[in-house]
Amino acid sequence: MDNTVAFFGTPVSYHLLEGIEEDKQILFEYAKDLTNFRFIEGGRNWMSLDDNLLVTLGCKTLQQAIQEKIEWYADEVMGIEYDEIYATQCWLNQYPPGSSHHMHSHPNCLISSNLWLKTSENCGNLVFEDPYINFRQIEPNIKKETPYNNKTMSIEPVDNHLVIFPSSVHHTVQQNMSSQTRMSLAVNYWIRGTLGVDQYYNKLVL
Repeated sequence: MDNTVAFFGTPVSYHLLEGIEEDKQILFEYAKDLTNFRFIEGGRNWMSLDDNLLVTLGCKTLQQAIQEKIEWYADEVMGIEYDEIYATQCWLNQYPPGSSHHMHSHPNCLISSNLWLKTSENCGNLVFEDPYINFRQIEPNIKKETPYNNKTMSIEPVDNHLVIFPSSVHHTVQQNMSSQTRMSLAVNYWIRGTLGVDQYYNKLVL
């Protein structure tokens, strides 16, 4: 019997959030006023000036829904110890037709998430880049794409779906080819607790 196991993969999780419609409407109202946003010239997209948005707007249901999935990811996927995992920044993104976002990662945080609030067909996929791409010294011609030889992986946006991923992974938002504005919420997380142990001389108390 032939078996293949993907060792050392990059864990990206995908979740449907339910019961968040009331808080979504609050965010939609906020998004109508573009003075609440900064314009990003390179991608021609908009990012909220407020980077603690769910707290500012009192969207507690949405906060809790995302928090539960983040804790699941930390516990079941990463399997890490912590005293507390908390949001460091939270902001709203708007991608009008024709806009996009450059390839980037999220420094100074551990886990990142993206919640699609308003999507449409061809509104711009979220694309992750292979974190080991710079270590590919030999590159045979690819005759068939598989999950093991792709340099990028693409996820199509769907309303109310949350994507969670390591903050260090590079990702981009493809150009919005639809006639509708694409809207998403980004949240970064960090932990409080003790990293490392005394006997390995790598202890760090946060």
